[in-house]
Amino acid sequence: MKRVTWTQAITLLITMGLLVLIFFGFLGLPLHLPLLFLIFISAGLALANGFSWEQVEKMLVQGFNRASSIIIILLLIGCLIGIWMSSGTIPTIIYYGLNLISPRFFYLISFLLCSLVSFAMGTGIGTLSTVGLALFSIGLSLSLCCL
Repeated sequence: MKRVTWTQAITLLITMGLLVLIFFGFLGLPLHLPLLFLIFISAGLALANGFSWEQVEKMLVQGFNRASSIIIILLLIGCLIGIWMSSGTIPTIIYYGLNLISPRFFYLISFLLCSLVSFAMGTGIGTLSTVGLALFSIGLSLSLCCL
């Protein structure tokens, strides 16, 4: 069993970037397809470097176990975004934000609001996905940020 060389690792990273760019960027296909191909390519690289199939399976299971908590958090954040959008929470934040937030204090209020929500939710990604989208819309309406 030999170790993966830097050249192989860099080649795998470049392949990953190209596959994501081609599948997702140019062809408009879902992102999980290039990732699935990359799992097969990585398994093939491990087999080519002398790992047995049992070791490759064990590494795959360990990787999925490590990522499972992150996947669950992202699924819950997706549910939260859907609930907040369908219940009108984010549009309400945008409506009242446009009426109450002065452009002069927008950045300060945005920082404080995001800090509070992030502390309450326990996730910065959830804050960005929910309140961050509303604040971005408010900033666009107030001409404070641009695309």
